[in-house]
Amino acid sequence: AHGEYNAAYEAVGVATEIKRRYDETLGLLRSRYGTTSVDRQDVIKAEIEAATADGDVVRRQGEQKAAAARLNALIGRPSLAPLAPPT
Repeated sequence: AHGEYNAAYEAVGVATEIKRRYDETLGLLRSRYGTTSVDRQDVIKAEIEAATADGDVVRRQGEQKAAAARLNALIGRPSLAPLAPPT
């Protein structure tokens, strides 16, 4: 259960970093759209990828909450009791 929680915790961090980078890329493409060779199609692709990454972050956060609830249940705590970041 601790391994699942640890993996979910790390996955949230990775997904959040990927989302941040997609947002940066999208911002750059939007700022350059129309002034350089960036096509509208490239901007739309980046918007879709950023939205997909956002959904991935939410899904990973749900997995982390579920893993935390399982770990809390195993140690006899309320399912929503906060846990320290895994080490």
